[in-house]
Amino acid sequence: MLHDTKKSGDIVLKVARKAFLHIYVLASLAILTTLFLFILGKPTPLWMWIVSIIVLIMGVKIPELERFTTQYTISPDAVVVQTGIFTKRRQYITMNNIIDVTLDQSVWQRMLNYGDLSVHTFNDDTINIGSINNPKEILPHIERFITKRDTKEESKKVKHNARTTK
Repeated sequence: MLHDTKKSGDIVLKVARKAFLHIYVLASLAILTTLFLFILGKPTPLWMWIVSIIVLIMGVKIPELERFTTQYTISPDAVVVQTGIFTKRRQYITMNNIIDVTLDQSVWQRMLNYGDLSVHTFNDDTINIGSINNPKEILPHIERFITKRDTKEESKKVKHNARTTK
């Protein structure tokens, strides 16, 4: 499934686990190295076990905490980025203010199919929707919402012009 929906038309996204793959690998290597030395009968001091376990725990907990505390919502009306557990921070940009959306993907991100979207506004604000799965599939949804906004505005102008020319 590409995304969750809150209400009809809303797209709710989380940070992709793929974005933390390098951290997961390094944390696993720390504990595996210690285990390998132990199996070979090499001396493995207590501090080495403690450091390995801490690195493993932090290497899993920190990325999962970021995933848990960051949520992106794209609706026909706005793009919202909400972060935090106890203190919530919300960035909110209405579709009326969006002028451009940029997709950024490194080679690694393209291989794993995740990336970043940057939403730019008329007053030079930018909201970053970072490390999401399938960003190429999300981009058309934002463009569709912007197109709907432009169509509504054009419709209002035509109605207004029709009234004023009578």
